[in-house]
Amino acid sequence: MRPEDIQEQQYVIPYHYLPYQGIDGEWHIARTLGWGYEYLAILETVKQIVQRYQIRRLLDFGCGDGRLIWELAREHIDIDVLIGVDISDRALSFAKAMLYGNTKCHLFTSLEDINPSLLPVEAITAVEVLEHIPPELLMDTIRKLRSFLCHGGIFIISVPTTNVRINPKHYQHFNVESLLRYMDKEFVLKEQQYIHHVGIVWEFIRRMVINRYFIANNRLWLKLMTSLYKRFVLQADPTNGAHMIVVMSKK
Repeated sequence: MRPEDIQEQQYVIPYHYLPYQGIDGEWHIARTLGWGYEYLAILETVKQIVQRYQIRRLLDFGCGDGRLIWELAREHIDIDVLIGVDISDRALSFAKAMLYGNTKCHLFTSLEDINPSLLPVEAITAVEVLEHIPPELLMDTIRKLRSFLCHGGIFIISVPTTNVRINPKHYQHFNVESLLRYMDKEFVLKEQQYIHHVGIVWEFIRRMVINRYFIANNRLWLKLMTSLYKRFVLQADPTNGAHMIVVMSKK
C-alpha cells in the first residue's frame, strides 16, 4: 500500500481536530461524548429495523452530520438511494465530507429541494429530530414527510421520552400517546420499543468508561462494558426508557 493510501484511510474522521487547548491553556488529546453508548444504542436499533424491512430507498430527515446515512451506505450494499435533509449548512458540510464520492447519497437543506426523481422512498427516518421542531409546526412537517413515502412505506421515529428531563434545546419529550397525536390517520403504528434503561447500572457503566480522571481505552475492558450495557441497559420499558423508537406504516 502506498503511503498516500495509508493517509487517505486514516481520514475516517478529521482526527487533527481531536486534540485541543483548553480555556486555561491545558492541552487535551481526546474529545468525548458522554452519551455515546446511548447514541450507539439508538443508531444500531434503527439500522436493524432498516435491514429487517429490506429498505432500498430511504430519506433521513434531520440527518445532521450524516452518521446514519454513512453507516447504511457502508453496511447495506442493497440500498440504492439515501437522501439526507438538514437545515444546518454546517452539519451538511460534515456529512458531505463523510459521504464524499458515494453516488447513492444525496443531501439537501430542505424537503422542497429534494430532486423529485429520487422519490418516493420506502422509508423515512427521524432520529432524535422531532423534539427539535416547534409543536405548532410538527403535524404539518409529518404530513409533508408522509407525501414522500410510497404506499406501505414506513416511518421510523426515535424520540426522547418523558422519563428524562427536557433538554434546553428541545421543545418537548414524548410518550406514545403524545407522539401519536401528531400522526394523522394515514399512519398505522406497527411496532414500538424503548431503549436505554435509565438508572444506577447505566451510571456505573458510564463512570467506568469515562469520568473526570480517565477515559477507558482498553479493548477487553470496553468489551466487558459493552456486554454489560447490552445486557442490563439497552432494553427498557415505558417506565424507564430514555428513548422510544416507533415504526409507523403509511396506508
